[in-house]
Order: sequence, then structure tokens, then C-alpha cells
Amino acid sequence: MITNIRKPLRGDLNYILDIDLKCFEDTLTLEEWRERLDDDLYNVLVGTLQGKAVGFIMWQDTTITRFAVKPTYRHMGIGTQLLGAVQNTLIQRGKMCVAINVPESLCRPGKIIDVSCWLKNRHFLAEKLLIGQAMFCGKQEDLICFNKILSETITHE
Repeated sequence: MITNIRKPLRGDLNYILDIDLKCFEDTLTLEEWRERLDDDLYNVLVGTLQGKAVGFIMWQDTTITRFAVKPTYRHMGIGTQLLGAVQNTLIQRGKMCVAINVPESLCRPGKIIDVSCWLKNRHFLAEKLLIGQAMFCGKQEDLICFNKILSETITHE
């Protein structure tokens, strides 16, 4: 299956909302998505399959702020391609690192949902803990800050 990583088009908005709804409890509203897509402070890319957006990644400066692939399309390399595109963009902009903050409940080695092992396999390191800085499933929890030093080599993950 051929995937494409690109900037979102206005026609992608409903797909992005659907991905957000299926992947996050704290979904963004239609208006919040419109604002982010129009705001130069936010960078957004979508991963498409057969022309339909099935994943997205959003970042500000060097920090990934929202990243999801629809559950049906996971384990197909789309998330890795989205992450690789962000890393390449940051390298081209002269940035030295990339960061992502993940709720503690999503970092559970050996469990079905474990973002930490996925990030570790992509050379991210957990570097600090932000106490009580996240809300997940209606409960306050800690955020784990993962960072990766970027090399000068463009990645093709």
C-alpha cells in the first residue's frame, strides 16, 4: 500500500477530526483545528492511504504536540513515516533535537498501548517527568518527556 505524507488540505479536515476523535479523549474542536491549520506557529502533516488522511502529526518549534494514526491503520509504518518527515523538516531548519511529551498511562511496557517502546525503537530517550501535567481519561497524571538528538543525515524511516 502506498502512503503519502503531505501538508493537509481543507478537504482533509473531516478526516483529521475523525482521527482525533478515535485516538484522543481530549479532542480538538472543528474551530480549534481550523485555527491550528491556519496558524504559522503550528506545523501539521497528514499521512494518507489511497488519498484519505489516516494519520497526522502536529508540532511547534521542536516539540510534537499531537500525533495519531487511526487504530485500523496502525502497524503499517504510517506513524514512522510521519515522524521521519518531521525529523527531516527539523534537520533542514537547522534544529538539533525533537521532543514529545507522553502521558504516563501510554508508557506501559508489555501492555497493548505502549508508546515508550515505539519511541525507544526510534532512538528517543525519556529525559524528565512533568508531575501532574496531563489529563488522560479524566484523571490528572504525569507526562514523560522524550527527546531525540537529530543527526545531519536525512532519515528515510
